[in-house]
Amino acid sequence: MDSYFLNQNNNGNNSNSNNNSNSSSTHSLLSQLGGGNTTRTSPFFSLLRLTSQANLQDLLNGTLNENNFNNNNNNNNNNNNNNNNNNNNNNNNNNNNFNNNNNNNNNNNNNNNNNNNNNNNNNNNNNNNNNNNNSNNNNNNYYNNGSNSNNSNNNSGGHSNIGSLTIHPSEINELLTHSILSNFPTTTTISKGVFGNATFFETHQRAVKGVDFSPNDHHIFCSAGLDGKCNIYDARFGKLKSSSIISYQGTVNFSGLKFLNGGNKISLSTSSNKLLIFDVEKAAVVQSFDRCCFSGPFRTSIAIDPSNNNLLVTPNITGKGLSHIDIRSPTPIKNIDQIHQNTINDIQILNQQWSRHFGGSNLIMTASSDSSAKILDSQKNTFKQFDFSSHQNSITVSPESPPTLNNSCLLVGGDRLTVYQIDGITSNVFFIPQSKSIMKLHYTNNGTRLFLSCNDGSLRVLNRSNLKHDHYGTVFKHSREIQDLSISKNDEYLVTASTDSKVGLIRIGEPIFGGTEYGEII
Repeated sequence: MDSYFLNQNNNGNNSNSNNNSNSSSTHSLLSQLGGGNTTRTSPFFSLLRLTSQANLQDLLNGTLNENNFNNNNNNNNNNNNNNNNNNNNNNNNNNNNFNNNNNNNNNNNNNNNNNNNNNNNNNNNNNNNNNNNNSNNNNNNYYNNGSNSNNSNNNSGGHSNIGSLTIHPSEINELLTHSILSNFPTTTTISKGVFGNATFFETHQRAVKGVDFSPNDHHIFCSAGLDGKCNIYDARFGKLKSSSIISYQGTVNFSGLKFLNGGNKISLSTSSNKLLIFDVEKAAVVQSFDRCCFSGPFRTSIAIDPSNNNLLVTPNITGKGLSHIDIRSPTPIKNIDQIHQNTINDIQILNQQWSRHFGGSNLIMTASSDSSAKILDSQKNTFKQFDFSSHQNSITVSPESPPTLNNSCLLVGGDRLTVYQIDGITSNVFFIPQSKSIMKLHYTNNGTRLFLSCNDGSLRVLNRSNLKHDHYGTVFKHSREIQDLSISKNDEYLVTASTDSKVGLIRIGEPIFGGTEYGEII
């Protein structure tokens, strides 16, 4: 999976350089940010067509301004013209030469060990090769430094400025996620699958990062995203009930959410590393915890302790440890750092019966980008560890309690789905067709079905019988990756959050308890 990310990086960046040459020489930066044909609502994404590798590095460092941007682009154009014998009479030739140089750049970048054996026959081509080699060096420096700069911005809550345009770190994260580091291509939305037609809500203007069903009202669910909105819906009628644009101590971009038990409050993680408690009835933020949670390109996981409704666990500000938060306390009660060597992507707190099976109490499961998953306690004692060869994005256990050896299982999702018996022995491994990564795993509450969301935008379902899982089919498909999903407690509805800015809803069956109000006319 790592090599797949790398190949996508190279291809995406060369395409951006071509667009930069053709569009930047005759217009100012700020005018171009608002123009062009783009599906993004934020002008920041127009930078994809304009900026070079070095400018993106400056952007992450917060040092890029409009003058530097235009000067760099003019220098690129001047160099390009000089390498083509100063032929200013034919702009089309210059653009073609620039594109050819980028093609050469691809070849040189992919064959760095060839020691420049492909020499050309004239000085003009040699000049082009030299420029390409320099460009390769800049690209390598960018990849080496980009992630560190991005983490620095996230940890400090800082902003980058381009002229009069302020860029929030979450926008840089979104740019990196969907452009430079993207292996999530845009695909066609498919609304009909094995459970019939899905409903897609276009109630957000940017990526949706989290969804969750109310623990009390089985038909009520919420969504939150990078546009700062927290929306409440009614699944029975497929309608938006309310929408709140939350501004707390400045602009807020949400990276994750979770209903608190009781259903009248929602915990929201933000791009400024805060955790907010939002009161649904008051439509207001009633609590805030500073510098306690991580904000990265993917959703921020929030887990609620099943034995204490007031306790939350989320990745801490570094992303590699955990913050324990008691909403009755004004500050986080505990910070456990360096549990993993890379970002924690998913957290689940085991109930007491599952915890006792592994020999502990209030145990926590984590899945990380350091290619491992762990079961540990709040004292950082590791009870079980699973090692893989790629990033792991989600972890869960089958819902029956207490667990039994021949029936219960533990699942970890990354580039494949790995099913373990509860004694740690691998039971089965699944590779999902057309998907490079599993983003989220979720059993129905009766345990008969497993739903998994993928980075190709598809939602898949597997039928389960004890340890056996069989692929049943595709439920529906977003045009971009699904980062989160939730199922109502009565197993009647399922909802998804996608980076295509849409929320997906589908009825997956009859409720396992109580009656249904599906389709009732009011």
